[in-house]
Amino acid sequence: MNKIITIISIFILFSLTLAASETTEFYFKFTINSQEDIIKLTKIISIDNVIGKEVYAYANPEQFQRFKDLNYAYDILPHPGSLIQPKMASTKEGMREWDSYPTYEAYIDMMYEFEENFPELCVIENIGPSVEGRDLLFARISDNLEEAEDEPEFMFTATMHGNETTGYILMLRLIDYLLENYGVDPRVTNLVDNIDIWINPLANPDGTYHGGNQTVYGATRFNANGVDLNRNFPDPEDGPHPDGNQWQPETVAMMDLAHDYNFVLSANFHGGAEVVNYPWDTWPYLHADDDWFQIISHTYADAAQANSPPGYMDGFNDGITNGYQWYSINGGRQDYMNYFHSCREVTIEISNIMLLPANLLPAHWDYNQESFLLYMEECLYGFRGIVSNEDNNPLDAIVYVIEHEIYNSEVFTDPEVGNYHRMIAPETYDIEVSAWGYSTQIIYNINVTDLDITLVDVELEPHPDAIHLTGLVKDIVTEEPIPDARIEILYEPISPVYTNTAGEYSFYLFEDTYSFYVTAEDYLDMSIDLDISELNNYYDFELSTGPIIGVNPSSIEKEMLINEISTEYLTITNIGGGTLDYTIRTEEVTGRDLTGSYIQCSTETFYPGETVDWIFTVYNQSPDNEWVTDVYIDFPTGVYANSATDFIGGSGGDMLYDGTTGEGVEINWHGETYHGYGVLHQGESALAEIDVTISSEFSGNINLTYQIVGDEFGEEPHTVSGIMSLSYPLSWISLNTSSGTLVSGASEEIEIYFDTNGLEEGIYYCDIVISNESRHTVIVPVTLNVTSSEADTYTVPDVIELFANYPNPFNPAGTGRSSGTTISFNLTAEDVGLRSTTPGQAENAKLEIYNLKGQKIKTLVDDKLAAGYHSVVWDGKDDTGKPVASGIYMYKLQSGKLSLTKKMTLIR
Repeated sequence: MNKIITIISIFILFSLTLAASETTEFYFKFTINSQEDIIKLTKIISIDNVIGKEVYAYANPEQFQRFKDLNYAYDILPHPGSLIQPKMASTKEGMREWDSYPTYEAYIDMMYEFEENFPELCVIENIGPSVEGRDLLFARISDNLEEAEDEPEFMFTATMHGNETTGYILMLRLIDYLLENYGVDPRVTNLVDNIDIWINPLANPDGTYHGGNQTVYGATRFNANGVDLNRNFPDPEDGPHPDGNQWQPETVAMMDLAHDYNFVLSANFHGGAEVVNYPWDTWPYLHADDDWFQIISHTYADAAQANSPPGYMDGFNDGITNGYQWYSINGGRQDYMNYFHSCREVTIEISNIMLLPANLLPAHWDYNQESFLLYMEECLYGFRGIVSNEDNNPLDAIVYVIEHEIYNSEVFTDPEVGNYHRMIAPETYDIEVSAWGYSTQIIYNINVTDLDITLVDVELEPHPDAIHLTGLVKDIVTEEPIPDARIEILYEPISPVYTNTAGEYSFYLFEDTYSFYVTAEDYLDMSIDLDISELNNYYDFELSTGPIIGVNPSSIEKEMLINEISTEYLTITNIGGGTLDYTIRTEEVTGRDLTGSYIQCSTETFYPGETVDWIFTVYNQSPDNEWVTDVYIDFPTGVYANSATDFIGGSGGDMLYDGTTGEGVEINWHGETYHGYGVLHQGESALAEIDVTISSEFSGNINLTYQIVGDEFGEEPHTVSGIMSLSYPLSWISLNTSSGTLVSGASEEIEIYFDTNGLEEGIYYCDIVISNESRHTVIVPVTLNVTSSEADTYTVPDVIELFANYPNPFNPAGTGRSSGTTISFNLTAEDVGLRSTTPGQAENAKLEIYNLKGQKIKTLVDDKLAAGYHSVVWDGKDDTGKPVASGIYMYKLQSGKLSLTKKMTLIR
């Protein structure tokens, strides 16, 4: 389950116009000499189908060149994403008959409308952004969304190949079907009551909407980086990066989800064939549960055949195939889920046509609806139970079928509940159940029958050498016990425990040092390391109540005309105890969602055109003493790496900068010595400074992809990846403060500045997120409606011109820059009025600097000027000669009855 750490922040979320990727994608066919060719070719190109010796494949330009170098004869084929003009719908109403494809915005609206219409049954989980910033959404459906239950967790995903769109619509319709029929259809009700269901209709939104958010025409197989997501996962045979690419944001999001939840059964939907593909894909060996996989695959295919015209899903082995026997791939999600997460996943190809004409979508729903339900019901069969200790606390345990398991086929309990779910073919089995700190137990003669469940709960006894740690969790002031407090031991395979009504807890541990993390509602979190031994086997955790943020109003709706400045107020109150130290920043913040090691950047914002030093910190949080040997950071196009230092701080020595410079480059820091040892040990961190220049034309967020590589000492993974996202601060909203301190009961009024200069008519959204450093976060949604009027749309006569200042942003104290910024303007004869008898003399012209509160900072010009071009330099000081703070400032030119205003950014 998720571990949530509150980040001190205020971040602003807003809509972006997403341009279609320019990646080229080739679709072609060729003939192989023998099936052995596939083993070589699957590492070079993305094979889509193999029929006899005829191969259909995709490739990006680099892959295609490598393929051509092999001298196969080939035919370029029309791209499947451009064969039809698909029918599109821009609203949910337009999707009523399920015979259209939604625009991207309509898809997002549909997903969140499911949550809005069925709040007790559905919540939309956004697991992260795609390369181009589109949302990766799951509909989670359950009769109890608030707490973990003794239920299997189930997952459907579709369209990880962006042009294979049949599953996209069918999964949307399945979500709708389950929600609409709960409490009406007993079968649906049983599924929702007894399974934690996760459905992701669109796993590759950038590929599907390659042609823009309004159409799926031009959809591509690959993501926006030209990477096949179904070749981008760690592979049992070929390692962490079998395709030679960094893990994509979409891949990382799926891997993180698989880590955080204990999915028992899953399937991902594709197109281009009609078959159920079961493991393995990467090698010729059979899965331990090969007979069970064939049974459930036939169950799906048989139902599809029974509900469709002759010829649907009846090829291969009557509708099913072993993946490797069809054609080998590496880096597929199916093998990743089965091998690395002990899940059971198949790949279901549900349409021979990839981008299916929309009028055929309802028929394909009819073909597959029964199969969907049958497949979901499979996770309710086999044997299952709860593994606990004598105190009835759940255990993080392994359930191993004796003389059966191979290739990581054993299953694990969900540590939060202790439940396990073992789907297996009907037979009689012996199992071995083990958990850290407990004696292994063998249970004999478990009889599994078809379409039924056998319950096997297991209570493990403490290992003879285990130490029984006990104690209380209590209020540090009143010393009253705290029930339902959660005590977690980090970095060990030990289930968290909860205190009873008397505040008591207990663990069985071996002698060692452990990191404890204790949480309770309305209390501050507590972290502490304890040495546990026979002489130190009792400890009371004392928690303190903390401050709580209250805000008024809870949301802000603002309507303004174009080219206006206005102010609103937000009151923050400490409605809890103690002292509230809060931080508030007007910028988007992307929190990391990676377990283990990670990298942080010293800044979370940037300004186009600036040259700045970024400080990166790499943290080694390996749970099993693995050392970090290499760090890679990718810089996008538009970001120039000028120079860098080594990563300094590890006790094993520095990681050395490889000297790479330039735009859009990958930089490597290597630290392995000739002894073969890593340099950044467990629990350590190291810093490096990189001098970068950001193109003045850069738009959108800067996403820095990184990879941390270990010395392969401990367990997998030996490589972790992530993304650091830097955002350009929003121009239309800002705050008058970045932090504050409030004692209990005290309040502070925050000024919020709205500025519609330069905005177009429309509606703008953001969230103000206020956090304190311990745990509490409050989100205030903001809506700005920008409208026009006759006065707004009136074009100012071309009689005065105010030009953009240069440079912007500017830093008066910066090196290699001017001592200020130059503001230029033009006065023409029409605006001077010629009231004077001296030709070319104007009324008084004023050029003034204002802050966002509307307070005048500096008068730069206040004089009669001749018509023509003028310029003046502002050095970043006010009228008293004092330097002003970093921020956004307005400069206003007024002459006669005409005035113009522009904004600029000062950074120090």
